[in-house]
Amino acid sequence: MVSDGGLPLLPDVALVVPPRRRRLSREDAGEALGVEYLAAVLRQRGHRVRVYDATLLGWDTARLARHLLGEQPGLVGLSLVLPRMVREGIRLAVLLRRGGYRGPVVAGGYTPSLAYREFLGEATGVDMVVVGEGEATFAELVDRWRDGADPAAVDVPGVARRGGDGCAELTPGRLLVDVDALPFPDRDLLPAVLARGEPAAVYSSRGCWARCSFCAIAAFYGLGRGPRWRGRSPQNVVEELGRLVRDYGVRQVNFVDDNWVGPGEKGRDRALAFADLMEKQAWQVEFMVSARPEDVEVELFRRLKQVGLRRVFLGVESGVQAALDRMGKGITVADNLRALRVLEELGLEAIPGFILFDHGTTLAELEENLAFLARTGILSRAFNSRMDVLNRLEVYPGTPVEEELRARGLLRGDYLDYRYPFADWRVDLAYRVGRLAYSLGGLLGRR
Repeated sequence: MVSDGGLPLLPDVALVVPPRRRRLSREDAGEALGVEYLAAVLRQRGHRVRVYDATLLGWDTARLARHLLGEQPGLVGLSLVLPRMVREGIRLAVLLRRGGYRGPVVAGGYTPSLAYREFLGEATGVDMVVVGEGEATFAELVDRWRDGADPAAVDVPGVARRGGDGCAELTPGRLLVDVDALPFPDRDLLPAVLARGEPAAVYSSRGCWARCSFCAIAAFYGLGRGPRWRGRSPQNVVEELGRLVRDYGVRQVNFVDDNWVGPGEKGRDRALAFADLMEKQAWQVEFMVSARPEDVEVELFRRLKQVGLRRVFLGVESGVQAALDRMGKGITVADNLRALRVLEELGLEAIPGFILFDHGTTLAELEENLAFLARTGILSRAFNSRMDVLNRLEVYPGTPVEEELRARGLLRGDYLDYRYPFADWRVDLAYRVGRLAYSLGGLLGRR
């Protein structure tokens, strides 16, 4: 959880994941793979780095701040991947400044990138934001800082900072086109993750080719120039898996790709090539992937099951066609039903992503969706699962749905907690009653 590559030296850089709130549905702490990639890139360039994940450490923000103030790293990087990390990240920066910390504090992640003006306006203890993918931008920023330049003044592409009229992004963020060129992540956090009985995390690709209206992924990767989905070669992925097996005894892997299969025939061929390589190994590794319903083909997923696939997070979202159209999913209810049926017939566990409520939900749609959930068996598996079927569509900065709701005057709250009214008061009542029942069910299930 705290590592410096074995060197008993104070770090140049502290990479920090602040505490994060859990959802009602069961949720792993997970491995913060993004900071482990940053650590690997920085260490290649000769920087000393330590990685802190407050959730894995069991630390609250105050304790994390006290530790950092005692250690006095030269530069602090905050990984704020999830919106529910942002407030604690802002609070951590405030505590560091109050404690006398004078080094640069740099933030990255979806929300700081997509709402950098609002974030920097609130996060007075943070100096700048790395916009979009961070490896190239953050490494260059740290290099310039090590060479004596003021990070707040250097002209590094992909950095947003305060200016005379608020803050301005200097240039678009960067996309790493050749993801095989990245070093494998340094697994500082993996021993703690494995000790909790959770799987190792692996990226086999970056981004997603789809354009769902609610999804921050498309908006985030749209900050850079280049293809939004970039897959690693199967050989590169299998080599990393081999290291995880040899060095850590890993037997379970969660592929945390936004879209594991990838687009079209190219994506299918890559998945099959991966399966062929896995078959040649002597490992017994089980893995989970995320997929869109149209990715789920019988022969492909049967082949993947033969080499270790056990669970599939499936972006179902709705059993109502009008809702799927509002979300820009580009799929049909029939696609969803077919994909769920294929996974069931193959004996693969489906973990459906589902959004029961959105700004356009009608009472008739709610009834239709509940019937879909009952028909597919999703509803009976909802409690004490990884799935929150009572999910309300979350609005993220920079997404088409945010722009739509803002234009219609329906957006409430701020960039960390956008809200919107339901058109029908009965839908609102159903949502509130459902959340209460879900909360009570979760509390009773933990007794």
